[in-house]
Amino acid sequence: MIRQGILVSLVAVLLIASLFGWAAAGAAPGVRFSIAELVANDGRLVGSAALTVLALLAPLAAGFALLFVMLPRIAPLRANLERGSRPYLIAWAGIQLLLLALAWSLATGIRSAAPGGSAEMGWRFAMAIGCATLVLVADLLPKTRRNFVFGVLTPWTLSSDLAWEKTHRLAGRLFMLIGIAGLVSSFALDPEALLLTFVLPAVAAALWCVVYSYAVWRSDAGRLRGEIEDE
Repeated sequence: MIRQGILVSLVAVLLIASLFGWAAAGAAPGVRFSIAELVANDGRLVGSAALTVLALLAPLAAGFALLFVMLPRIAPLRANLERGSRPYLIAWAGIQLLLLALAWSLATGIRSAAPGGSAEMGWRFAMAIGCATLVLVADLLPKTRRNFVFGVLTPWTLSSDLAWEKTHRLAGRLFMLIGIAGLVSSFALDPEALLLTFVLPAVAAALWCVVYSYAVWRSDAGRLRGEIEDE
């Protein structure tokens, strides 16, 4: 699991760095790396602000890779995580691909004479990658074992096998539907509409899973009350 993730991350970091070099070489005069201009741009990713964010994406991808490498080594219930490593690896690769898609979007927007065209397609592509990753992870959620790194992590799922299993079955169904809807809408709807078709339903589903995990935990007479050990 770790080796595959590192390989994907290495490729992503190299490609993102290459996109930064390509964008910087073809940027308009005056466009440069500048944290001050990024802050002053009020979130509008154009010109120097876009190039600055693009420059930060490679270190961010490397940071995520380090985090994914370290978490399984220090988290409790490591054996459970290793037995259910496939969802973890998919989430790891999905984040790297999402950052790569964002880098491509920013780079094409910087290089384009008409930023609205290429850049918008890049953002749609990034959204589609994120939704496709969510669909893959959602399909595997019901098969995960209780762990402290990946999944619906609440005090109740972590102290009850029944709450973990039922909550992840529910989460798998909900996020599968949300991911499919977001995948379709990422190309069929305006970017503003994605807030209604993906972000808000995802937040609502996450909150419902938290409430549901507590309800199942309350009904589980065999929930853990002491030290948590590997299964």
